[in-house]
Amino acid sequence: MKEIKAILIIKALTPDEFKNFGKFIESPYHNSSKNVIKLYNILKKYYPDFDNRALEITKVFKKMYPGDKYHEGNIRNLISEMGQLAESFLSFEFYKTQDHIVKTHELIMLRHKNIPVLKDKLLNTLLAKYGKAKTFIEPYSQEGILLNNFKAFDQDSSEKGRRDSSAYSRRSEFAALFAIEFMTVSRLNVYVNEYNHNDKYPDLMAKMYDAFNFEEFLEYAKLNSPQLYKVIAIQYYLVEISLGRNVDENSFKFEKLFYENCRYFSKEYLYSLFNTLSVSYQVIVNGEQDRVVLYAKKLLKLYSIFLKRKLYKIHGPFIGPQLFITMVKAASLADDYEWIRKFISGYKDELRPEDKNDILNCSIADYNVGIKNYAEALNYYSKVEKPSLILSFTIKLGMMRCHYFLENYETAWSVSDAYIRSFERHFKGNKSRTAELHYVKLFQKLLKVVTSANLKGLGMLEFEVKKALPRIRIPLLKMINSLKQNK
Repeated sequence: MKEIKAILIIKALTPDEFKNFGKFIESPYHNSSKNVIKLYNILKKYYPDFDNRALEITKVFKKMYPGDKYHEGNIRNLISEMGQLAESFLSFEFYKTQDHIVKTHELIMLRHKNIPVLKDKLLNTLLAKYGKAKTFIEPYSQEGILLNNFKAFDQDSSEKGRRDSSAYSRRSEFAALFAIEFMTVSRLNVYVNEYNHNDKYPDLMAKMYDAFNFEEFLEYAKLNSPQLYKVIAIQYYLVEISLGRNVDENSFKFEKLFYENCRYFSKEYLYSLFNTLSVSYQVIVNGEQDRVVLYAKKLLKLYSIFLKRKLYKIHGPFIGPQLFITMVKAASLADDYEWIRKFISGYKDELRPEDKNDILNCSIADYNVGIKNYAEALNYYSKVEKPSLILSFTIKLGMMRCHYFLENYETAWSVSDAYIRSFERHFKGNKSRTAELHYVKLFQKLLKVVTSANLKGLGMLEFEVKKALPRIRIPLLKMINSLKQNK
């Protein structure tokens, strides 16, 4: 039965949800079939082990209909009925925690039934709670627009001479945030697509972002809706940073507004900001700017807020493995190895159990590379048992550096050669990863110089490295300068 819809759903339920599902189907309002309740009680004995052989469909039939001749249609129809109830239960579980949706629809019904006293009282209560826009990621944005529409309609329908324009203003604020969120996110999506895949796709909202006069709108919002101004300006400056436009100026404006207001923002909105920050990080690190360390330190400050408020729990209980590694890399770029040590120590248990050993070993290895403990770093890299494809490339890059500094030049060459072959097999034509390939090829040229007589070609290599992107240039120039000092 393991692939049947009903089983797939109830197998995913927590123990408390499974108990509630039992109460749900026992309610005559939701279910009138006693056989469904009987089937639930059979399944309850095996929860959550629904792969048990005792639950083969023929055996379940015998338990449901002892003494009857086997009829597959009967049992399958019963299981299908339970599957439909399980889907309804999921909706019920969701909506019982969504007060803004439930109460708004309760208001709609009161309006349909034309009960003025109750509808007016509930409308005012809901407006006080959900009628004002605060940030982009408000779960009640659509309800907020609807509630203010109701208020505006009721005012227009009344016989009072003077109208209160606040409902119109609040409705406009919701609508502006809704539209601008779509514009900014769409513009970033187009940019990321072009950056990663060198491919364009049409997006009307992204085009609207480029056509929209944000600076003029921000000046208007600053005077007429200060709360909206803060939120929209933060989002706008962040997108501009991500697009590589006036990075220093926009970064200063973003940080000023962000740190003044971030304590008021919901976790959902902060999470969305950090998603955008990850794009900004790529631009700053890969862009034509010699400020990688500065911006990596800025990013660490933001990551500290991300961790303190446990924003990674928005969509699950654990820190994603790639995000964990990314934070370690950012701290490495910032030359803040104490941050890495504290981060690993404080958040190692926030990794999924199946990811924990490999991610920790790789992170501890990266930390040891940073503090120049290369032999220990190689030891930890070797402990990674089942790296993902991306993690395997990270490990090769780290091992190359370790062998170089340990003067194991032949091994360093072998690892770099394996990297290039693997890259061409998996990432050929991938624009977003060509910087890494460029780094490895320059690294191989450095190996040739190191193993040559009198460091032949060091000057030409230095000239070539200085033209590379900062992420490539900075570590290689450190190696070259070290060679020059010991020459």
